[in-house]
Amino acid sequence: MTNAVFMPYVLMVNKSAVEAKIARLAAYLGLSPTFEAFLHAVIGLRLRLDVPHTPAEFKVDGSKRELIGDMAIVDPTAGAIQWN
Repeated sequence: MTNAVFMPYVLMVNKSAVEAKIARLAAYLGLSPTFEAFLHAVIGLRLRLDVPHTPAEFKVDGSKRELIGDMAIVDPTAGAIQWN
């Protein structure tokens, strides 16, 4: 669930690094081949599945930011990411 809450934010922060790949992914999914179309689809899916839109709605307050960041680095779904 955490990935679903944070995914749009992570996409936006990393837009410059992933925009071309996300646009290609959007095209594969039958969407307009743009980053924005994919982001819109993700947010729409999140709404349909009733996934919280903000960390606060997910019962995560600002005091947990560092913990979430630390957990993200060791998250197996982030295995292909190279952290500097």
